[in-house]
Amino acid sequence: MEAKKEIEKSLMFQKLYLLLLFLATEKCICGNQRHLKNYRHLYRTMDTEKVKIKKVTPQSNLGLLVEFTNGVYKKYNVSMLFAQFPEYKILEHKPLFDTVYVDCGGCSIAWTSDIDISEWELWDNGTLLCKSVTCT
Repeated sequence: MEAKKEIEKSLMFQKLYLLLLFLATEKCICGNQRHLKNYRHLYRTMDTEKVKIKKVTPQSNLGLLVEFTNGVYKKYNVSMLFAQFPEYKILEHKPLFDTVYVDCGGCSIAWTSDIDISEWELWDNGTLLCKSVTCT
């Protein structure tokens, strides 16, 4: 029981350190300054079990096929960001949309240094297609 309390205390201090680092440097722990607007990304970054992006493939109609490191495949439609974030409308230009790449060691996907999407946005709002065991 005492060991469990020590582990919880250690994790609490680790999260506090990361939060202070984030506030001092104005960058997420993954180094992406745009994640400043997404505090959920910061707290998810501190989780001990982290899902990262392994591969992203552009699809038709502004869709993305995202493979995560845990073997899960999800589909994400970028057009749902247009209402809240008009700067993403530039991705309607197919040649730019097709340049998507995995950034930040799997913490996000990006098209430019200004246009990216965090792994947790893709994870939380993507549609589950399959897990690696069930993919055929």
